[in-house]
Amino acid sequence: MGMSKKFLLAAMLIVSLVTMIGCEAVGGVDVNKALLSGLDNVSSEGTFDFEWEIEADPAKKTDPETERMLQALGSGKLTMHEVKTEDASHASAKGTLSIPRGNVPFEVYLNEDRYIVNVEGAKAPYMFDISDLSGVSGAAFGELEDAGALAEIMRPASEQNRELMKAVASFLLANMPNPQRIGASQVTEELGGKTAALTKVSLEAGADEMAELTVKLLRNIVKDEKGLKDLLGTVYDIMKPVLEELNEKEGGTDPTLAMALRNKTLAVEFVYEMMKPVLHELSAELDANSASAVKDIGLSFGSGTSVKLDLLFDGMTPAGMDLNVVLTPPSDDNDGISSVRFAASSRQWNVGSDVKAEAYNGEVYEVKSSVKPRNRLDNVEKGSLLYELLKKDLKVNSHTFVMSLGEESGVTDGFSPYVKGKGTTMVPVRYVSEELDTNVEWNGKASTVTIRDAAENVTIVLKIGSKAATVNGMQYILPEAPERKFGTTFVPIAFITKALGGTAEWNGSGIVTITKEF
Repeated sequence: MGMSKKFLLAAMLIVSLVTMIGCEAVGGVDVNKALLSGLDNVSSEGTFDFEWEIEADPAKKTDPETERMLQALGSGKLTMHEVKTEDASHASAKGTLSIPRGNVPFEVYLNEDRYIVNVEGAKAPYMFDISDLSGVSGAAFGELEDAGALAEIMRPASEQNRELMKAVASFLLANMPNPQRIGASQVTEELGGKTAALTKVSLEAGADEMAELTVKLLRNIVKDEKGLKDLLGTVYDIMKPVLEELNEKEGGTDPTLAMALRNKTLAVEFVYEMMKPVLHELSAELDANSASAVKDIGLSFGSGTSVKLDLLFDGMTPAGMDLNVVLTPPSDDNDGISSVRFAASSRQWNVGSDVKAEAYNGEVYEVKSSVKPRNRLDNVEKGSLLYELLKKDLKVNSHTFVMSLGEESGVTDGFSPYVKGKGTTMVPVRYVSEELDTNVEWNGKASTVTIRDAAENVTIVLKIGSKAATVNGMQYILPEAPERKFGTTFVPIAFITKALGGTAEWNGSGIVTITKEF
């Protein structure tokens, strides 16, 4: 489902507001201190509910894809109970996902670096291994593809990761201004079967005020030199093992890196000086055009956007929250969506106590990022609600890729698609066949190309220079004959895609989108 960039910006700014409240003391509670201490108290028991509703704009016609997603997931509720957090590496919960198709019960277990999800309709519980971060490391640091130090920092349960989160949260909390409507009251609730006297801190903000708060936050951040340097110092301490690993890998030949490892103060000053021109430019722009900046950001929200948040505290210990958010994009830029409403509610007790999470030790189905679309439903019982959701609504077994004519085609072998004759798009057969999960065989003596999809029992045979082709023995006439160029065979994309059960769509600007559902 598409959302405008402005609408996404609005969503991110709302998240910033509701998670980083800039109030020091409300109703006798030092909210900043309590929220930060909550990052240390990792053990607890509790519940969590999340409910959402997406409404289409009746004045606009939504595209079929958006309409399909609205019917399937336009409203729903996620309910989690028996949430037990033992520590940052061990937790468990039971819950139900309620959607228009029905209810899907599930259980979740976190054991060290493994998430196990036991969901009704799966042949075996799914297992997600979050310890393998080599891909992330490689993307960020190139030659440090297997950087153990970086992988450890990025592990959600690691001490370094938590310290980094606390440092960022502390910096933002120190600079976040208070909303106008904020107050506190005393309430009584049942937590874990016991009556508890709690302090409830409440805040509300509409679209205009959220825009003002965002501009004030940005202004405070760019002017907080000490806070920025303290944050950079924390990042330095956390990242130092990565820098040492990089220095060792390069044989200690980088003088800048060597300096950074020897002197933390110089390293922080060096990074801050690099940031300073950008910070000064942003500060000057905000000071000179504050009203304009508020207006520009306000346009991202839509007049009906609002946030209401209640935070519950048991003394100085977080005990839960109730969040209600309404997002209304501008009517001229809403992609067919008039509003998005969601509500989240959590309660927690026995915070910091000796809590024991449940564990799962049976057989699991390991989920890997490299699994092909054809195999993504191998672990799902056909006919189950989960199967219907994944296949028909989320289309997890669908694969789409885009090709364009010319040098920017993105074809990995370096040979671009081109148009032949009266508009036939010719593409490199091996690249397209591999994208569609088939095998290609080249017979140089006979000048033939054979494409096999064993799972679908489809065999296509084409001959260089001939418009005659066969699909499972049946003969067809191609619009243009396959041909060899620089050792690569090019074939008509429309014929190949259709024969393999896919679709090819052109946008009129030399771009073709190929989709196949397995």
